[in-house]
Amino acid sequence: MKARFAALFLLTFVAATALVWPQGPAPVHDSIPPPPPAPASRNTDLASEAQNQENLVARRNYEVLRLADPATGRLPADIRRLELIFAAKIPQRQISDKSYSWVSRGPANVGGRTRALALDVSDPGFNTILAGGVSGGMWRSTDEGMSWTLTTGNTQIHHVSSLAQDTRSGHQNIWYYGTGEGDGGSAAWPSNELYVYPGDGVYKSFDGGQSWSILPATAGSDPQFLNSPWQVVWRLAVDASETAVEEVYAATWGGIYRSVDGGESWSLVLGSPTTPAAYADLVISPSGVVYATLSYDGTQHGAFRSVDGVTWTDITPTGYTDYDRIVMAMAPSNENVVWFLVANTMGVADAALFRYEYLSGNGAGGGGWWQDRSSLLPSLPGVYGYAHYESQASYCQMLAIHPADSETVYLARTAQDAVDA
Repeated sequence: MKARFAALFLLTFVAATALVWPQGPAPVHDSIPPPPPAPASRNTDLASEAQNQENLVARRNYEVLRLADPATGRLPADIRRLELIFAAKIPQRQISDKSYSWVSRGPANVGGRTRALALDVSDPGFNTILAGGVSGGMWRSTDEGMSWTLTTGNTQIHHVSSLAQDTRSGHQNIWYYGTGEGDGGSAAWPSNELYVYPGDGVYKSFDGGQSWSILPATAGSDPQFLNSPWQVVWRLAVDASETAVEEVYAATWGGIYRSVDGGESWSLVLGSPTTPAAYADLVISPSGVVYATLSYDGTQHGAFRSVDGVTWTDITPTGYTDYDRIVMAMAPSNENVVWFLVANTMGVADAALFRYEYLSGNGAGGGGWWQDRSSLLPSLPGVYGYAHYESQASYCQMLAIHPADSETVYLARTAQDAVDA
């Protein structure tokens, strides 16, 4: 049922209706909950199409039987890397010098959605673009997108979910990309069993995104099961205000992780290792203030603020007790203003939009000003006949703020046309 297309539309909010709110370690690989089941309606909508397609689950089971360890019936963890190490030690026979011509024969249908995109700030003309697909790998263009080069290696994970550049002077050659699609991976759909399309870790580049290497501390997960927070990386961000260390954050399936050595090691700084949140997000201000969100299924959940990335203040309004994925965007013109786009609020398959402004102290209670800007959302037409902003349980959910105007908000949803309000 989930659409494969998203249209961007503009919402300009001028009048604000104030909503008064009462005040209210090392990665763990065995406690991540199973992925949520795909809505039954998705398979129902595709029943006729699925009859004409290969049985994806049967194919997957066949491949597992061919490659699994007979003693366990499972693919050994980190087996691809170990295979490459073994293969590199096999003696090679010299062959005659011949020229071979290769012609691409496909497949041509596995690109996936563009989940991550960024302009290279080291390029004064902003001609260099990096883009990553959820099943198509990382791509780079130096001519404003007229041509593209695949920079992900053939033996590397192509499930790109997030992208971040170290924008500090002297470090702009450094990039990171996260892997794993936590909600409706395109290469897995429509199979319920493959609803979550796991990745395996975070990759780093030292040459402007032209080549990538895995960060070992995030690698080695079981390819058959979602049992590591590094199999779904929702968001990556670099603290550009930090000059002493290379401080990187990752919002993963389970919580917020922090590294002060460029990704060589990580600590869980927000979230529960025993009951983790499936959805997480984060943004960092130019001065180094970090905002994070965790979905309600985790022991720790809601909206949080931190000035050092270690100690966090819960700024979630009292009474706000049921929400799935929350994505954020910070106003480039005013780092004290953060917008929150919420999916599935209060048990209803709907969305909500909130504006938060930091005022003083730790940002909680009277130190932060929350406004409910959701009033226009019900007036927007939904593609399935509903009169509300349609995110399809957060699958189609994106938020951005105008660079010069903190009140001009861009929302992306699933739609058949753009809506301008």
